[in-house]
Amino acid sequence: MVAALIITIVFAATFIVPGGNGSAKGTPIFLHKPSFIVRRFFGVLVEEVNHWASHLVLSIASIMFPLLVEMISSTYGSSILQPSDSPEEQQRNTLL
Repeated sequence: MVAALIITIVFAATFIVPGGNGSAKGTPIFLHKPSFIVRRFFGVLVEEVNHWASHLVLSIASIMFPLLVEMISSTYGSSILQPSDSPEEQQRNTLL
């Protein structure tokens, strides 16, 4: 829950211009201030890191998924993927 809140705030902060926009042209008020330039630099840097991190997570997940399927099928067999028999059929099978 806390992580979702942090992600939401960080996501919103990437689109909000510090100091707001000028009313006449719509350009950022702090456009030529060093703090604004530093913030934009780190904003772009964070976006790139997030881009690469998401690719890394998807790559690892695509590699690990077949192993997960193999682990589940070897533990539970194919019965986890097939519907179970009705109680009557299970009782009949045990009597045979």
